[in-house]
Amino acid sequence: MADNNDTSATTERRSERTNDRREATSLSGELLSQAKRHLDILVYDYDEVLLPPAVLTDQLSRFMHENERNEFRLLCSETRHLQEKGGSLIELARRFSSFIKLRQIPEEYRPVTEQFILVDDNASLRQHDFTAPGYFASFNDRATVRPLHNRFEELWQRSAAVPGIHVTGLSG
Repeated sequence: MADNNDTSATTERRSERTNDRREATSLSGELLSQAKRHLDILVYDYDEVLLPPAVLTDQLSRFMHENERNEFRLLCSETRHLQEKGGSLIELARRFSSFIKLRQIPEEYRPVTEQFILVDDNASLRQHDFTAPGYFASFNDRATVRPLHNRFEELWQRSAAVPGIHVTGLSG
């Protein structure tokens, strides 16, 4: 009977707000660990709060090995920090080029100041403005995720490969 209670707790809708970067990093790690099919991330540039290096490599490796149809897409407005600090992510993109896509928003849509992580169309972590602390996490909440997903798809369709990062299979 305890298992039934545990299952219902994991499907319960939940939201959290924080201005603390450590708490946001913890929420990001929680979201990354829950990904089962799709993981879409929009960042201004490589952000170590939303993409904690200590967690990212392990969680992405796990995610990619769980199912050959899993997909990770990262869309960034600016790429300087991605090129400087995203070494492990770039290396994973090279190893898993069929699963991991890195793209840049075209000039006419930049800068994008909001940042978010979308997990399986039902969970998200959002920062409305990358220059200000303030993070909002939603779990098991498709209504909150849907407009973010639509925004991501709109930008993804207009995006291009990240200049200076050569990864086989990046055009997908």
